[in-house]
Amino acid sequence: EAEGGWTYVTTSTPDWTVTSGGWLEVATVEERCTDFAG
Repeated sequence: EAEGGWTYVTTSTPDWTVTSGGWLEVATVEERCTDFAG
């Protein structure tokens, strides 16, 4: 889903991938979740 200029997906692993092509830890993503999905 593309929201707020970010693209993110959930995978079978506890990691998310973002448009930057890097991997963020779940804790970091959860902090920004409102920015991504909200």
